[in-house]
Amino acid sequence: MGGWATLSAGGGGDGVFYPDWESHTGTCLQDGNQPMYMQLEPDVWLHTDLTSCCERNYPGWHFNKCLNKLGTGLWYVDYLHETCVTDCEEGQGTFCGGHQNPHDDDLYSNPRSCCESKLPWVFLDFCEAVSLKSNCQGTDRWYRGYQNSAVCVMDCDPVATGLDTCGGYVEDDFIVLHNTPEECCSTQYNWMTHELCVARSKLTNSNVYWPDKTNSKCFQDNETPALELSVPVYTSMIDCCKEEIYWLPEHACLIASGESIAGAATNKFFVNWDHEQCAQDSEGSHTLPNVWDDLFDTISECCDRIPWVTRSDCPVAGLVSAE
Repeated sequence: MGGWATLSAGGGGDGVFYPDWESHTGTCLQDGNQPMYMQLEPDVWLHTDLTSCCERNYPGWHFNKCLNKLGTGLWYVDYLHETCVTDCEEGQGTFCGGHQNPHDDDLYSNPRSCCESKLPWVFLDFCEAVSLKSNCQGTDRWYRGYQNSAVCVMDCDPVATGLDTCGGYVEDDFIVLHNTPEECCSTQYNWMTHELCVARSKLTNSNVYWPDKTNSKCFQDNETPALELSVPVYTSMIDCCKEEIYWLPEHACLIASGESIAGAATNKFFVNWDHEQCAQDSEGSHTLPNVWDDLFDTISECCDRIPWVTRSDCPVAGLVSAE
């Protein structure tokens, strides 16, 4: 027992340090209010200096906190706000989260280590930026739009950047980031037509054509945007008509789609039923086929459709004979 033999149940004990188990301050006190059981076992509980008291009763990270009542300045997790804060006297410092639980050894030298260890579901860069209260710039990479967007968006703040392609900062670690909208569309929206997904993601015009099979016509996407993003697209109106509106003659689909067929004449023949004669769909012709008219490769095939008209009277004036 040595030098502590003079201490007894009624002894003062002033000037000695003892661990503060009652108020949980995480340090040793020197106020002469040590509990009776500590006075009865001074070799176990009472110390002549703060360092020895802290070494004995507050090992590990707690040792630093024990020596400094203002806290260790190290980082610990704040689960409520999903961020990391510093262990310090509340209100002291920009990153202060108050004193850490004295019974918890999980302290870290920097917020990134804390985020990585304690908040693995939060995107690491975002967690670190929020913990440091910095202006997060985002990665400017692309990810699947999970909220208001059906396409890919950028990891950035639309308000801060003024970019409509921003979808907000990525906060969750499960969200996959991609270097380009093309890569994002291929990976995240492989059921969509690639050209439409990329155009909607980048908010750019798309010059492709898509079919409206219900109304037997094709539309240019930058004039009439496709609502169904899995619809096939083509680089020209005529290809769209040929491949998708195959039950109509090409010229009929073009006309129904509002496409001017000037300069795109088929040079085929059709029956002008108003005059019961065969005409040619040619450049500069004053008579064009209707959407329902059949087209024929030769005038003879066309005249066969009106057998009650003589061959000499079948062709419109100026056409070759049907003989």
